[in-house]
Amino acid sequence: MPARARAYLYILIAIIIWAIAGPVIKYSLNYLDTITFLTIRFGLTSVILVPFWLWTERHRKHLFPKLKINDWILLIVSGLMATTIQLTLLFFGFEKTTAIEGTLISSVAPIFIALAGHYFLKDHITKHEQMGMTIALAGTLIVVGLPRNITNLWGNILVLLANAAWVAEAILTKKLLRHNLPPLFLTMFSFLMGFISMTPIYFIIHNSSFNIQISTNGWLGLIYMTIFSGIIAYWLFFKGQKTIEASEANVFMYLQPLIATPIGFFWLHEAITWNFLFGGLVIALGVGLAMRRS
Repeated sequence: MPARARAYLYILIAIIIWAIAGPVIKYSLNYLDTITFLTIRFGLTSVILVPFWLWTERHRKHLFPKLKINDWILLIVSGLMATTIQLTLLFFGFEKTTAIEGTLISSVAPIFIALAGHYFLKDHITKHEQMGMTIALAGTLIVVGLPRNITNLWGNILVLLANAAWVAEAILTKKLLRHNLPPLFLTMFSFLMGFISMTPIYFIIHNSSFNIQISTNGWLGLIYMTIFSGIIAYWLFFKGQKTIEASEANVFMYLQPLIATPIGFFWLHEAITWNFLFGGLVIALGVGLAMRRS
């Protein structure tokens, strides 16, 4: 399989996993609060990835990449953006809005990533990509429309802020990948930074108590978000992003509403409107056009 096609496949699988994650987050928040959920998730992911990283690198002379101080600072900021900042905003947003609306709003992130990648990284955007992104954005606007009620508005704003953090993280990650950093290392380091930064926040909010009783449903949500959305999806996305441009990789995010909405409808009993169905077709058309190479 050609390298570019393989990169597309990696990113597509990651996007499918993340699309399912929206309804999983909404469902799991019935059993765990955001801070507890993320602290445990970051901890479990770190416990799995750190030993695995050490084992895979056991034959190397240097376990950690040789980077300048500025690059280490960039790595730390990127890790915090990818986990503590972006995911905390996203989870708090999903507490207040529906899984369908949250996923739909998240899907506009590629437009901002494309613009930031073009401006900061000099990423080239072809005419097909420009036209495809415009069509996909139009489809997203058709679907999103106005919030269902005023209560959802604050949640939608938090999800948009999570998008901004995702954009910053995507640009920083692309810069770091130019140093040939392994995707596994980036994933491991991001979640380790998330756990280190989230742990004191947890103890402050919960008065230094770690007496947690988690139901089976809560554990199922944690396992999915840890293994699939946390480890596999991040690794696949970073690996795919090494081959193609940031703007091109993130255009796949437009597919998330097409996957998350049926799940939200059948599992969470959230409504599907005609404007979603029409907008979804427009999004699919835009993504297909953007993937064409001029």
